[in-house]
Amino acid sequence: MPATVFQIPAHAMMKMYGAAPLATVRNLIRTDSYEMIGTFPTELTGEAAAEDMFDLSNNPSRDDQRAAVWGPHRSLSVGDVVFDGAESWLCLPMGWTKV
Repeated sequence: MPATVFQIPAHAMMKMYGAAPLATVRNLIRTDSYEMIGTFPTELTGEAAAEDMFDLSNNPSRDDQRAAVWGPHRSLSVGDVVFDGAESWLCLPMGWTKV
């Protein structure tokens, strides 16, 4: 099943390190502020799919694959959301949480 990646607007990234990251995300979702950058192939679901997308965009050993499928987008980072077709996962400073 593919995973869809949504990137947080640059101006909101620092808010993810504050006291209420989930409230920030919910507000950004309500105002349609996230940018869908694409849907990418993965055999994984749930948090494992989110971790695979993080690895794809950040792991130097996957540069060739990233160039072929990720395109010119920045790497997945804090505040970004991965949707696996059933659940959405928010990238936190340490780990993931379901939103």
